[in-house]
Amino acid sequence: MFSAANFVFYGLGQFLLIQRYKRRTPGVFKYQDGFWALFRCGIIATFLITGFFLVYITELNPGFLHEMLTTWEEDYELRPGVVILGLALMGFSTSLVFSLIHMQLFKPTWNTAEGKKHTL
Repeated sequence: MFSAANFVFYGLGQFLLIQRYKRRTPGVFKYQDGFWALFRCGIIATFLITGFFLVYITELNPGFLHEMLTTWEEDYELRPGVVILGLALMGFSTSLVFSLIHMQLFKPTWNTAEGKKHTL
């Protein structure tokens, strides 16, 4: 459930970021600049979420990992480090995918007189 909510907030946050970034960028909006702005935003968000989750599973709700494992196997030994690593890897990959998706929506079009000069 937390991942689904994170997915929605993350996508909305990146969408709003690139909208604002494009509006405030003078001149031609470059694909690479927008992609790196989105990707950096995603990396920062991943670190914040991972840090919060680490505090949550170790200090605020230490029994959370055991509750999470009851849906899998009873004998499985899972340590917080493995869960945090998995969460961080998911965050980094989500950052990359969402950056590519949002840039498809906001990249400059080549359907202009200048863009048609570059066609075969």
